[in-house]
Amino acid sequence: AMFTHRSQSRELSPESLAQSTRRLAAPPVIFLHVGKAGGGSIKLYLRAAHLRFHWCHMGLPVGCLRPSFQGRTVIFNLRDPVDRFVSNWDWQRMIDCRPAGYRTPEKRPVCRGGWPSMRYTECCGLGMNEQEYDLHRKVFSKYGEDINAFAADLCSTDESVRREARELLSKTYHGYTLLSRLNATTLPQARSFLAKNRVYLIVSEPGFDVQNQVADVIADIRILASKNHTKNITFDKVPPQAKAKATHSGATAGYDSKPGLTHQSASCIARYYALDYRLIEDLQGSCRGPSDMKATCTSALQSILRRRQGLLEAHRYP
Repeated sequence: AMFTHRSQSRELSPESLAQSTRRLAAPPVIFLHVGKAGGGSIKLYLRAAHLRFHWCHMGLPVGCLRPSFQGRTVIFNLRDPVDRFVSNWDWQRMIDCRPAGYRTPEKRPVCRGGWPSMRYTECCGLGMNEQEYDLHRKVFSKYGEDINAFAADLCSTDESVRREARELLSKTYHGYTLLSRLNATTLPQARSFLAKNRVYLIVSEPGFDVQNQVADVIADIRILASKNHTKNITFDKVPPQAKAKATHSGATAGYDSKPGLTHQSASCIARYYALDYRLIEDLQGSCRGPSDMKATCTSALQSILRRRQGLLEAHRYP
């Protein structure tokens, strides 16, 4: 059967990529989890619906996505790239260990292997291997908590400065592009994947309830499963106490106040993610489901583009 009532999800790591892809020649549903875009909550909602799915989050997405894939059901969450950048920056500063000599001393022990049982307030460096730990320390040592300094380097006129900042961003947690999550480097490659597979979009955008979007996606998948003569699945509302556990902790672990994002910084970030905004434009034609479900999806994508219209017109497109 394509779907079962047993909740089952897992992350496909790069190490098990080849073996997992051979064994799972036809994964039933793929949740392509984009970081800092509401994915933690979405994963909980999908589990509450008893949907059997394969979870792709950290690392490269090729463990789940192949250019040859056709007819797969993919759930793809996304968010405004500038908002996602800011959320990711704040989250990284929260989990990073402060370098020696930093103005606010680090009091938490280092426990890189403590993910996910430990909390950010209890230790720093969660979930990082040695290479990731060193990379994050490099970013913190260079920029501290100043998001505007990092954003400025992303569009610096000095090519070496710009290249180093962009390389650092691409290698840190969740700094990747939306395009890369579709295992694509160009818009035509992304369009090809979208055309070949049944991709459901869940858009994290102010004014558009993510849980309702997930409920709509589950309902449409249930209809698809029924038409394909597979066992129906059910969608249970997530209990309030479970919903509260879906998001990352917002504690700052004693960090200093962070400077707000300037318009110039937002412009630099939008320029870096220019192809992602073009992808969001394209995705308006990829919303699925009944008319009201499509309308919600399309409106959420349009809301992102309207909010960033001024930034996008300034770089149309590098």
